[in-house]
Amino acid sequence: LTAPDSMSAPLPSCVTDPLGAVASAFDAAIGSGDTAPDQDGDWGIKATLQEALDRPGVMEQIPEINAVGVDNVRPGQLVRFRCMVQDMYNPEYYVGAYKDRSTGGRWRTTKFTERISGGNSVNTGESQPDDSAERVIWERRVLYCVPIPGESSWVRRLDGAVASAPPPTPLKTHEGPAGTSTKRSRSDKDNGENSCDDARHTVDLAEYDDDDDEIARDDEDMVAKILAAAGEPKGAAAPEKAVDEKAASSNPVAKHPRADHATCPPASIVPEAAESMDESLNLPLGAADVADGLPRACPAIVKVYESEDALPVKLNDVLELVGVLQIEPTLSDVAVSNDDDPQQAAMAAAAAAVNGDPATSGAAGLAAAFADFMMDEDRAHNPPTSVVPRFHAFIARTSSARTFAVLPTRPNPRPTHADEGAIEAPAEIRTALIQHLAVPLGGDVLAAEYVLAAIVSRVHTRTDSLALGKLSVTLMGVPEGGDLPRNLAAAIADIAPYVAHLPLSIAGLNARSWTPKKDYGVNRLRSGPLQLAPGTVAILDETALTSGQLRETGVRNVQALKQLVQLQELEYDFQYHQMRMPVDLPVVVLTSAKQGDSVVQGGECRVPLRMVKDTRVAEPLDPVMAKTMRRFVARAWGSDHSISEKAGKEIESEMVAARQGERKATEQEFHRWLTIARLCALSSGETDLTVKHWKHAMECERKTEERLRLM
Repeated sequence: LTAPDSMSAPLPSCVTDPLGAVASAFDAAIGSGDTAPDQDGDWGIKATLQEALDRPGVMEQIPEINAVGVDNVRPGQLVRFRCMVQDMYNPEYYVGAYKDRSTGGRWRTTKFTERISGGNSVNTGESQPDDSAERVIWERRVLYCVPIPGESSWVRRLDGAVASAPPPTPLKTHEGPAGTSTKRSRSDKDNGENSCDDARHTVDLAEYDDDDDEIARDDEDMVAKILAAAGEPKGAAAPEKAVDEKAASSNPVAKHPRADHATCPPASIVPEAAESMDESLNLPLGAADVADGLPRACPAIVKVYESEDALPVKLNDVLELVGVLQIEPTLSDVAVSNDDDPQQAAMAAAAAAVNGDPATSGAAGLAAAFADFMMDEDRAHNPPTSVVPRFHAFIARTSSARTFAVLPTRPNPRPTHADEGAIEAPAEIRTALIQHLAVPLGGDVLAAEYVLAAIVSRVHTRTDSLALGKLSVTLMGVPEGGDLPRNLAAAIADIAPYVAHLPLSIAGLNARSWTPKKDYGVNRLRSGPLQLAPGTVAILDETALTSGQLRETGVRNVQALKQLVQLQELEYDFQYHQMRMPVDLPVVVLTSAKQGDSVVQGGECRVPLRMVKDTRVAEPLDPVMAKTMRRFVARAWGSDHSISEKAGKEIESEMVAARQGERKATEQEFHRWLTIARLCALSSGETDLTVKHWKHAMECERKTEERLRLM
């Protein structure tokens, strides 16, 4: 394939060398004068970069870090990061500018970097200012961001296709081949060679001596050794977990095998460990399976330079970032004591795991080692960059989990989530979607239609007690212990960008909180499987649930699931108080129950499953049809609806008749009927709710009622 002329044209310098552009803009604005910069600013670099990104073909050449892999990102390269805000740290104060005496007193800036150096922050030869150097302190916001949980692999492939990965040039310059380290010795530092390699600033303005500098690098190497002990090269983003098959079948966040093209990443947890590596990294669903050569996604600590007024951000928001990724040995700036006990304990646990100690062997021991390392607040907030890199955002905007699937490379916000332009043959596309979803459901077209309605549903209005627009569907009579849940999750992930398949079990519900919980010991928000981005399709799988006793944690988790289904809210545990957070997660519940004894109750629609054939994995979609179906679903999810005056009067008359019939319809039923009719219109590619859509919705409800009577 030949690249378009716009993509083959030379890229602007602010794209090819963003940190150099920052240094040049700062020099042009400040010059060599003696006056310190009076206030923080970007010196026009954001506007220049935005203008460059708006040019045709430029945005497409900027790689997304989790699509190409962080190890393939060149030092100082401009990259994108698609992520969810998992936690929000306190603002960070840093040395934003200082007077470099080695250059005759010229002012330098450290903005958009972690190290005190100008231009490209890697090996520039510039020294760290001494204590007497003039400096200016600025402030930046710090967010802990994770790859969007449940991301379908086709989304990352889409990003990887538009920006091919550069030649591998890992930033972990302190790490050599497996089992070796290129960390410099003390004698090297004493010789004063390559002093710029050790130049760094501290966000709390504390001055560290050489011993503390060594401790920071020891932390980095110690974590790398823990990861290497698990069979990973030093600096790997996250180790593979050996998950016991028996534990996986009963754990709500256990990995499940699936077909090659299935793209719903299930949740993951290390069994028999107080805290797994994924939990230490606060990945809500654990590390997703790596499909077909895709790099393993990793979290990042994001430094944002826009104010709260300019960029309002809250927990679980989806962010689209353009900036610079930094992974360097001296960035683990942690105020640790000289007491080596925590390190020794962690290394002892890792050694026991590697040596096969029955008490701490395998993945559980390795997870315990890393968890011990992260039990210190400073370490928890400043983990080694080989595990959690730092991302400095030049441009940031909040977005939607569904927007990326439709417009993954657009730099500018859009007024709606829906793509522009008319949809050709919407009836055929809707039929193809229903047929695709019916395959794992054993050919049940009615159940597939309800699942499609749930996928495109979203909360459009909230009142004190209602979340209007939501639609949760419970499929009853699902065969126990079969492949239907995984097959359905894979089929949904083929057309929706984010899907969370959550198997329920007594052990899993008792194991830990499924909702976020504040840990004041390390001042972090501990994640849970239900901390998901808005628009993520949640599949609650009860088919493997067996009899047992729920403990206090399990009872709270079941209550949280009911609250999610009924109110689209979750309670976050801040220890001293509970805070209800609004969410927007389409829910599909799968249960083997044939009556009303489902664990997760309160959903709008209960649909008995009628399979006419065995469940199977849906056939891989044709690329052109797959793109069309995904755009169709995204547009339906993001569109608003309207009701004409004529249709409104006819629908109102039918509601009045239903209210006066033998079985008087309730207000809750009216809400459900209108919601289904609205979703029927949107899933047909239309925004006008007509009498036709109302009658089709009522026919679906009639068939469902008939099935319920025959159960």
